Amino acid sequence: MLYIIPLFLIIGCSNAIWMLNLNAVTTEPEAKLEHAAIPIKDGEAKNLVDLAESLGLSILVKALEETGMDNVIDHEGKFTLFAPTNEAFKRIPEWAKDLPLKEVLRYHIARGLYYDKDLQNDMKLRTLLTKRDLRINLYDNGQTILAGGKRINGSNYEAHNGVLHLLEDVIVSIPARHGTVIHQLRRCPVFSDLVELIDRAGLDEALQTHGPITFFAPSNDVIRKLPPDVIKHLVDDPALLKEVLTYHVLSGTFYSPGIKDGMEGTTMQGKSLIFSIKDGEVIINSKTKVTSADSNASNGVIHSIDNVLIPPQIQAKLKSRILKKSRAFSFQ
Repeated sequence: MLYIIPLFLIIGCSNAIWMLNLNAVTTEPEAKLEHAAIPIKDGEAKNLVDLAESLGLSILVKALEETGMDNVIDHEGKFTLFAPTNEAFKRIPEWAKDLPLKEVLRYHIARGLYYDKDLQNDMKLRTLLTKRDLRINLYDNGQTILAGGKRINGSNYEAHNGVLHLLEDVIVSIPARHGTVIHQLRRCPVFSDLVELIDRAGLDEALQTHGPITFFAPSNDVIRKLPPDVIKHLVDDPALLKEVLTYHVLSGTFYSPGIKDGMEGTTMQGKSLIFSIKDGEVIINSKTKVTSADSNASNGVIHSIDNVLIPPQIQAKLKSRILKKSRAFSFQ
């Protein structure tokens, strides 16, 4: 199992207050998670909130009631509710409770009816959170379905005003409005060096307009581990720098559940990254670890990594240039 902490929460790039006292909510046994349509029985015209309560989702129900979202979804049309279980709410770590509860709930509610048969890979659903879409991903030939990077573990519970799917985790990585990959990186000071390099290479527009993409992002500390001569040569050669940075980008959205042991992915640069899973960690090219994962952007997903990825042929080119100046040099 992969243990994932969304990077934008770790590094403090969100600010608000989590208002729900989870300890004050009485919890009931949850319904068995299923992947089958659960129709309304005759004479049982439940709304989504009543349905959630009947499934034992007492923390979600309490949250909807405290924020007034129960009235919104009961009176404003048909909705698809991606419903975290009680256990999902209990797993929210302290650092994630800076998020505003009402915004979190709005991001779990899509306008319109979407049964699991309607969900397609990389489709985006308009949520009740203004100008924020929820991305759907399908892996394992459709057997694994994610909403906002979180796994759906029960599907198609029907109410008179919508349909409910059960989530095994709360979606706490919520992008800003128009929060593309580059926009999300710009919001976080720990990626300021990376953003400067992106600007130097002229990749800003590509990381805004291309998508969906998966971006593997080294932080300032990681970039500063590179030998100074390497950084200087890359900064002085924007074309070479662009090759290095595009080696960090995959086409398509690969959340951690979609990254498999032995998977190979072709980068925007043209060369491939090879992935392995060791002790629950995602490893790239045998030595680079994904240190935090599954941070949502409007055009993809961002994973933080502990090394700068440099294609082998560019490593050789850099070594040749630096050794010509008779300087000792090696990559980690």
